[in-house]
Amino acid sequence: MKEPQRSALDEFACRAGSSRAAGIHDHLRRAAEYLKADDPNSAATEYSAVLALNPKDAEANANLGPIAFLLGDYNKASQRLRNALAIDPSLAKTQALLGMCEMRLGRPAGQFLLEESFPRLKDTPLPIHVGMELAEAILGSAPNDAQVQPEGEKELETSVRLDGVSDRTECLFGGIAIRGSDWNGAYSYCSRAFALNPGDTEAQIGLGPLLVTNGKPQRAVKYFRMTVQSDPLNEQAHDRLETICRSFHLKDEGGPSLR
Repeated sequence: MKEPQRSALDEFACRAGSSRAAGIHDHLRRAAEYLKADDPNSAATEYSAVLALNPKDAEANANLGPIAFLLGDYNKASQRLRNALAIDPSLAKTQALLGMCEMRLGRPAGQFLLEESFPRLKDTPLPIHVGMELAEAILGSAPNDAQVQPEGEKELETSVRLDGVSDRTECLFGGIAIRGSDWNGAYSYCSRAFALNPGDTEAQIGLGPLLVTNGKPQRAVKYFRMTVQSDPLNEQAHDRLETICRSFHLKDEGGPSLR
């Protein structure tokens, strides 16, 4: 039998579909090239062009989210990542990044998303970042709850096993030690954090009070002054520097107070 001829409308639709698919392919290819060239803005333009052709394209939505995250636009990143998950809920990396966005936006859903995605993440360094965010979320949710601290410490230990120690993990371990009144342990952690990164203001401002507690105010002043120099808008550092200098009759070289 002779095959029925396609109508002009069918032919037009077929050609339009092929043209659209080719256009999407080209935009995705260029976007990938821009990402390799460290040009996220141009990549975002290409992914947006893909969505203009197909608003439900999971790859474009999934990649626009991280780009917005890197550019610091967490609201836009959150929306893009949610769109991608609505299309494909199995995207563990997308769910993890959404959790990090929600944490930065101060939304309670962030911790839940991190907890849900963390076991499904395989590639580094994302599991490391998610583990760190989750440890900080756990510790921050109930800083004085003795039952919460072991859970937070466990997440930190997982991060250390994955990527080794860092100034950030040492500061967090120091915070746990302080909550447990382990002053010597806290000093050791903060000292290691400072050794790893002398510019870490958390390590600097952590070492100051610990040295005061150990009866070494002159050494403590050194770290308070560092914090003021590193972060001139840190009122806590100014207050502590002024207080210790006044209490122990030491010269304040940390600069003027904010008040």
